[in-house]
Amino acid sequence: MKPHSNPRRVLDEILEAHRQLYVGVEEAEHFELFVAEQVLRAYKPERVEIDSGKVSGGDDGQIDSVYCFVNGNLLSGDVTDSDLVDYRKSVVLDLIIIQTKREDSFKETVIQKMHDTVSDFFDLNKSLEQLGKLYNSELISAIERFRTARKLVATRFPTINVEVFYATKGDTSDIGHKLHDRANGLKQSVLSASPSQTHVNVTFLGAGELVRIASRPPKTERILKHTQLLMAGGAGGYICLANLKSYRDFITETDEMLYSLFESNVRDYNPDLEVNREIQDSLKHPTAEDFWWLNNGITIIAAKVQPSADSLTIDEPQIVNGLQTSQEIFNYFRDNPSAEEHRVLSRFL
Repeated sequence: MKPHSNPRRVLDEILEAHRQLYVGVEEAEHFELFVAEQVLRAYKPERVEIDSGKVSGGDDGQIDSVYCFVNGNLLSGDVTDSDLVDYRKSVVLDLIIIQTKREDSFKETVIQKMHDTVSDFFDLNKSLEQLGKLYNSELISAIERFRTARKLVATRFPTINVEVFYATKGDTSDIGHKLHDRANGLKQSVLSASPSQTHVNVTFLGAGELVRIASRPPKTERILKHTQLLMAGGAGGYICLANLKSYRDFITETDEMLYSLFESNVRDYNPDLEVNREIQDSLKHPTAEDFWWLNNGITIIAAKVQPSADSLTIDEPQIVNGLQTSQEIFNYFRDNPSAEEHRVLSRFL
């Protein structure tokens, strides 16, 4: 038995259990759906959203699925300016392309065809009409969706992230230098055709990688509604003002404070501190000055922050400074559920 055969067996066991969620779906299609679900875990897509990206079939250019996100929001159907009007600053356009094969190896011919197809997303010298002679209608719609979104946000100087995945049941340690060279060629082709700020990754997923991804616990994601959002200069983070109730909702679940958000906080809550009594007094007896003028605010680190017009979607947030303030806000709203709203300042790093 080869030493790396165990991940394949574990993957097959995971697939067998997972397939119970997709009764009636053929094995090949199920593997496509499973891989897409793992790749898109950070976005927490619904089944209908995963299905919306499928382009596999005849004339698919060795592509099974394509997904286009703007600031973490999936684009589907025909994209118009009204769909993107709220994205004015810090626009991030994510293009995710997936190919799956239920094989035990990775092939150069597959990555080369993917190279040609992915390049066609960016080659504006090739019209959709021309590409229609090469690809099926679902893939053409995906190319058009991406091109339209990119054009509509071009004046906002978006960051474009292109993530290409090639998944099999094989072992990535068996991949030779020629296949890696093909992947680098794909990457360079996209970079040369995209003058704006673009990042490209080509990722091989074998049985071991798929098992590790599927075995990870779900990521923590929280949403904070804001009233005002600013970029934090060269630091690459955000500063926002949020209503106190919105912040209280951010740190609670089913009316309980989420203390897991404060595991990295530098000190524990101390109800006897004079500053905490002052915070509570400011909340109970608001003045003309907004609360955030009287408080140092909250500092939060996160794996990823996705801004939108009225909220921030935060992956893996940890509140490293602000437990005292947070606890007092929680205590205040526990006793005053319809309290007058002021705002709190939050920094995301």
